[in-house]
Amino acid sequence: MSNFKYYAGRGNLACTIFVPYDCNNHCPFCTSKHMYKHMDVDLQQLLQWIEQINNCSAVTEFVITGGEPFADLETLKKIINVCNKTVFINTTLPLQDNLSEIIEYINTEDKIKGISISRHMNYKLPSIASKEQISQIIKPIRINSVVSNNELIIPFINEWKDVGLVNLRADYRKITFESLKIKDDVDDLLLSQYYYKGTNCCMVCNSEFFGLDDFTVCYHRGLELSSLQYGNKVYVNDVLIYPNGNIAYDWDKRTSDDFINALITNQIL
Repeated sequence: MSNFKYYAGRGNLACTIFVPYDCNNHCPFCTSKHMYKHMDVDLQQLLQWIEQINNCSAVTEFVITGGEPFADLETLKKIINVCNKTVFINTTLPLQDNLSEIIEYINTEDKIKGISISRHMNYKLPSIASKEQISQIIKPIRINSVVSNNELIIPFINEWKDVGLVNLRADYRKITFESLKIKDDVDDLLLSQYYYKGTNCCMVCNSEFFGLDDFTVCYHRGLELSSLQYGNKVYVNDVLIYPNGNIAYDWDKRTSDDFINALITNQIL
């Protein structure tokens, strides 16, 4: 039997919850669409794992993603009702008949501390909330876009900088350990326009912050993994609950009896 020790790889260790239903979009860079096509769902097991993770002090927040969390508001409410930690939501904020109800729920649910909204440069999402509708949200907003065309970066920032933090994401499929921390042409572009505000210290991603006094832009690069193993030590940067209710410590769905035992006995160090 293996004897791994599990450590929180970052101070704000999150549990990412993939909602048990897909979205209607087909973003070419999405890493979740294939999973939803080939995975059954088990809401009850998913909720049971949230209850277990509520007792894990190393996990400080839940990130709810998909799929599309707001495609089924009532199920999303069931999930958030079980969470007893801070909640952040990743969404496209689809244009639905109940959009006003969704915005009201975001604004009044105390557990929700922020919303990340996808808006992309070269790929136009169908049937999404307008900028004016997004501006009705009073919680902190992050606007996410995968970088696809450097010429569109500054116009995109100018369009969204008055709404919230603009988060530019590199295509994860193109990031390696060697390139993760090396400045690239996007860094050069941002440095030519704004001043440098700092960086983070995550082991598997690199976030750099730029901007002026009244706004901030984040350029985020990340590996397609969320844990690192050194000998018998595993540094966990994300705990994941998949739509089928299974739990893992990396994006390739890795898990083990050791990890599950460390999680349920509150022994992630």
